[in-house]
Amino acid sequence: MLAEYSAKIAAHEADPTRIPHPGGAPFNYNFFLPTDEASATNLRKKLDVDDHDRDNPDLYTAKNRDGKEVFRLERQRTYETGRATAQDPDHAYKEIALALHDPDLDVTTQDAIFDPDDPSQQRLKKGAYYYPIMQKIQLKPHRSKNLAQLGGASRFNDEDDDKRVDAWDVIVDDLDDNEKAKRSSNRAALLGEEEDAPDDDS
Repeated sequence: MLAEYSAKIAAHEADPTRIPHPGGAPFNYNFFLPTDEASATNLRKKLDVDDHDRDNPDLYTAKNRDGKEVFRLERQRTYETGRATAQDPDHAYKEIALALHDPDLDVTTQDAIFDPDDPSQQRLKKGAYYYPIMQKIQLKPHRSKNLAQLGGASRFNDEDDDKRVDAWDVIVDDLDDNEKAKRSSNRAALLGEEEDAPDDDS
């Protein structure tokens, strides 16, 4: 599979006007779900920054081996890349995703109280927001094990059974200062803004 992908990359680089970029390298994608409906509901509440009950420790529905409260997500199945297409950076806005936003109609934030000095709590203004779609990936059910049993080639990043992750234990926490700084920097770069220079005393 890696050789096939490398050949497509080479063909594109040899004739980019006629042969489109094949997109990102093919990968396998493991699909995980909470163990039950209550866990799914509580996890959504925990991830909702506007939910007044999100800091309730009773939202967690399981414990890990160290006795910490967690959400348990179990592996359901594996998908693989069926087809991948990449957008030419020179025509980034050929396909876009459009979102219409009106904060006055957002029922999840009508009763919320935000700290105006906290960048992480800033809310989008009313408007139409669009984002370029730089890559599209279509997934299909994983079939490499069956191919391997028939003597075919498996995908280059297949996981051995003894290395496969069957469950995740998830703990939801607020961002630390380092992560906030990274996100602020990335946001400024995407919006073309300049970050405030740090104080000399900091």
